[in-house]
Amino acid sequence: MTPPTIKRVLSLLGTVLLPSLSSASSWPDVKVPDGTHAAEVSSHMIYNGTDMRGQVFTSSQNAADIVKFYRQLWGKQAVLDEIPGWQVIGHREGAFYITVQVRPDGSGSRGDIGITRIPAERTKVELGAGVPHPSNTNVVNDIIYPDDRTPARTLAMANRLSVEQNASYYREHLAATGWKPADSHTCTYGASSCVLNYENGSRKMMVALTRSGSHSEIVINLMGEGVAP
Repeated sequence: MTPPTIKRVLSLLGTVLLPSLSSASSWPDVKVPDGTHAAEVSSHMIYNGTDMRGQVFTSSQNAADIVKFYRQLWGKQAVLDEIPGWQVIGHREGAFYITVQVRPDGSGSRGDIGITRIPAERTKVELGAGVPHPSNTNVVNDIIYPDDRTPARTLAMANRLSVEQNASYYREHLAATGWKPADSHTCTYGASSCVLNYENGSRKMMVALTRSGSHSEIVINLMGEGVAP
């Protein structure tokens, strides 16, 4: 799923949350219309604390027919929505919420299928837990892929420090916590963007820094065991 739809799904969960749901339920299979090919993007990811999985699809059917298929499949339980350029239809199935978003593509269509596990109870999630970041840094997204062959985690953050100040923070903090520079670093004085690469045993970390207007954007990619908090 694309980020706008993920955020929309998370907002919808507030209307379907029930404390009695079990988090042990197996993931449901989602039917697709004839002429549609779906491919898995992630069998399991944790997006800002919420368990999800996703597929992308292409279809010889147009977007209206895709929506019609799911309206007939899900009946009155179907929830219709729109985001710019996309038609979105959702449906709750037991402990999960299924969302299909679709848009025209040539003579057919393409889109995404997302399955979100509805939390058994409301819990406060500390985004960025266990990953270093300077004070007054806003963690926007924290996505964990715990079941991948090599577990991975991606964080998107922002603060008002310069690229150089952020780079200095990570150089000092990572050196003090056992991380060693790996490959070449592109951070130089006055740079508006740069990348730092580090490793710690079998774990790897990439820190990408970019200046955008009055703030800096930080993207961190972690790979290896122990990336989850």
